[in-house]
Amino acid sequence: MTPLDENIILHRGLDSIFSYEGKLAFSADLPPLEGLVLTDFGFQSSSVGKEAAFGYTKYQLHIRVPKGVKGVWSH
Repeated sequence: MTPLDENIILHRGLDSIFSYEGKLAFSADLPPLEGLVLTDFGFQSSSVGKEAAFGYTKYQLHIRVPKGVKGVWSH
């Protein structure tokens, strides 16, 4: 893994979102998520470019990744 040399935006598509209690949440049950900062120190598959590779999914996450975070580029 190599540290990023600049800030980037990644994208991830999801069909469902789990609430903080681990229960499946539907859009009416969720508080507004735009602008919410979540930290995940694990691995998240994601896409570089304008949208997630699985763009047909119900939810689209736009993930800001700061310079210095280690990542792997895969084709």
